Amino acid sequence: MDWLISHVLIKSKYRKRENLTDAKRTGHHTTEYKATKLVRYIVYLYLGQLMLQRLDLDFILFQREIKEEYFTVHISDIIVAIMIMMIAKVLVWFITQVTLYRMYKSKNMDTGIQLAINQLVMYVIYVFAFVFALDRIVSDMSIFYGGAAALLVGVGLGLQRTFNDFFSGLVLLFERTITVGDVLQYNGQSGKITKIGLRASFMETQNNALMLIPNSELVNQPVINWSHRDNVIRLEIPIVITSDVAPKKIQELLLSAIAPIDNILPEPHAYVSLTEITDLGLKYSLNVYTNQVMMAEDIKSSIRINIIDRFRAEKISLSYQQ
Repeated sequence: MDWLISHVLIKSKYRKRENLTDAKRTGHHTTEYKATKLVRYIVYLYLGQLMLQRLDLDFILFQREIKEEYFTVHISDIIVAIMIMMIAKVLVWFITQVTLYRMYKSKNMDTGIQLAINQLVMYVIYVFAFVFALDRIVSDMSIFYGGAAALLVGVGLGLQRTFNDFFSGLVLLFERTITVGDVLQYNGQSGKITKIGLRASFMETQNNALMLIPNSELVNQPVINWSHRDNVIRLEIPIVITSDVAPKKIQELLLSAIAPIDNILPEPHAYVSLTEITDLGLKYSLNVYTNQVMMAEDIKSSIRINIIDRFRAEKISLSYQQ
């Protein structure tokens, strides 16, 4: 019976999805195996519950009188509650990986939107499953209504920030102002977003550290998204030179300093601008473009080293009182 259900509901439907590439095949087959295994466990639990009732082994695990009514929990009640949660898990898998998957592919939906829909489906199904499971264990739910209402008020007050992060996560997932793979500058740190969860987002910094950022911070605080429109950013290297050197000479030296450096784009063109004339000297700005946002500081460091080498070779002094 479990073989029939797992093959009809899991494998046959799952394999109707589009052909997967070899790189993805192993991961998806692992997911398919877990779903099939879960269906088997559900069937085994169902058969076990029937045997308990047929053999009159459905013993009482807990019994207490509450408000002149007996609150009784049998072994079968626990088994059914577990089955409900497991069925919910299979249902989540079937809806997100089979039913909605076809819609995603037909409409060519973005991965972030797929993730948002899948997570919403998962939470809705799990909430209903939990209520049904609790209803199976507790025959009269009115016993818990009063206490549950007071508990929910307390939990709501204590988890205001968590709920704020939760709804901010939904805003991020649907508005798409920040997506997985974007490079951000947040609170003085730069890094790439690796995951957007419903409570917090994960950012891999330039130091290879993983920073957890509450979603409400990304929604309500100023954040620079370097790659929202495209991955090209402009790097600016300011420098001050004494005024006795011709600006044309400085321009040639600065542009030659970037020639041997990789990861600098030929388009848009690099350029040098004279930004200010001061008592200390002439302030220049070397501007280059790159699409390697996470390597920005390394690129700027290499450019500075080349600038120093070329200026020393030409016996040009740098002004360090900037």
